Amino acid sequence: MPSNLEAQIIATKSFLAELRVRPGRRTIDHGLARYLWLGIQTSEVINLACQADHPAGTASLRRYLLETVLDIYMLVSSDSPQLDVAKSMVWDVIDWDRTWDHHKKAVAADPSLDTERVQVHTREDAFEVLRSELEGLGEDLSWLDQAIEAAEASRHWHWSGKGPSGRMKELAERAKDDQEHQGVVAMLNAIWKTLSSSSHPSPAWQKLKIEERDETLHFPSTSTGGSQPSQQVVTHTIHMLESCQNLIAQYREMDELEGG
Repeated sequence: MPSNLEAQIIATKSFLAELRVRPGRRTIDHGLARYLWLGIQTSEVINLACQADHPAGTASLRRYLLETVLDIYMLVSSDSPQLDVAKSMVWDVIDWDRTWDHHKKAVAADPSLDTERVQVHTREDAFEVLRSELEGLGEDLSWLDQAIEAAEASRHWHWSGKGPSGRMKELAERAKDDQEHQGVVAMLNAIWKTLSSSSHPSPAWQKLKIEERDETLHFPSTSTGGSQPSQQVVTHTIHMLESCQNLIAQYREMDELEGG
C-alpha cells in the first residue's frame, strides 16, 4: 500500500496525464504542465530520502519545491499569465545560455573539466525556434516578443523580478480579499520560514555539545529512524505538491468558464 506522499504523487501524475493543451493557450498550458512535472520529480526524490530515513538531506529539494509552488501561484494569479509564462520561458533560455558561458570559463581555468560538450545554438537561435514553433501553431507571438524585451531590460535573476520573499509578499497582497488563498499563502509562508535557512550549509551548533574531555567528535546519526522530522517533511511535501495541482486545476476551471 503506498504511503500518503506516494499516493499524492500518483494522484498528481494522473492529473497531469489528463491535462490537455488548448489552442490559443499553448504557452500557459505548457508552462504550468512543465512546472507541475518538476514538482512531481522533486517530490519523488524527497519521498525516497524519507523512506531511507534521511529527511535532513531534503532541505534544498523542499525549497526547490516551494519555489515551484510560488512560480505556479504567480502565474495563475497574474493579470497577464500569458506574458508571465513567456517570461519564465525566456529567462530559462537565458539561464541555459549563461551556463555555456560559465562552462567555457571553467574549462579555460581547468581543462580537465572539458567534457567535449558543444553549444549547438545560441539564445537567439533558441528564441527563433520558439517563435517559429508558436507561429506554426497559430499562437500569439506578442507575448514572446514582450518577454524578450523585458528580459533584455532586467538585471534580476528571476522572471518576476522578485526573490522568494518578494514573491511571497506579492502573493499575500494578491490573496488579501480571498480567504481560501490567504490560507494557502499562510501555509507556504510557514514552510518557507523553516526552509529559508535550513537549505543552506550550517555547522549546526545548536545540535552539538563540546565536551571538555572529548578528543573525537561525536555526531548524531544521519538517519532519523522514522522519527517526527521525517513525518514533518512528508507532510510539508504533500501540502506543496497538492497545492501545485490545486492551483492549476482552479486556474483551468476559471479560465475555461471565462472562455479562455
